This record gives sequence, C-alpha cells and structure tokens, in this order.
Amino acid sequence: CLIIDYNHQLALDKSKVAPIQIHLFERRLKHDSSTNKMIWKDRYDGNNRRNQVVTIQSNVYSELPVFVQDCLFREGNFVEMWPLGPDSPREKGYPRNISIKD
Repeated sequence: CLIIDYNHQLALDKSKVAPIQIHLFERRLKHDSSTNKMIWKDRYDGNNRRNQVVTIQSNVYSELPVFVQDCLFREGNFVEMWPLGPDSPREKGYPRNISIKD
C-alpha cells in the first residue's frame, strides 16, 4: 500500500512498475457509488468550504478604469484588508479581497 495525500502528485513509469494499489486519504473526498467516482464532500457531508478570494492591492486597482472598479467593487462585493504597505499606500486605500467562483 502506498499512502499519498491529495496535494502531491505521483508519477510512475509504467514500463518499470508492476500494477500497484494506491489508497488516497483525503477526508474532503468521498466515493459516489452511483458513478463509481471520488467526489468532493459538500456542506451536507460536513465540509463547509470557505470562499476563495483574491487580494488586489490598491496600487493595482487604482490604475483600473473607473467602470472596471465599479464592477469589481460593488457594495457588499469586497472586503478591505490590512496592512497598508508599499503596494497599498494609505493615500490609495487598503488592499481589497473579492471572491473567486469555482
């Protein structure tokens, strides 16, 4: 039995390796017996995934055209983050996080 986690890749040269069994231990996956595939658990299985976000520094978003800023940063669509720094100076504002959809 070879144990690997989901975040690592396993590369095998088929010409040099006999057939093997791989047991994958990833608690966020489950077997779907109707499709015979591994699928991600969802909130009904107790896997409450957080939304993935991207942080855009104020030096970047301040250079975007106003119509793009208006689209990205609608009320309730972003969160301002800290800290201020060279990529987000006080005069341009805090970095902003926006959600990324799967």
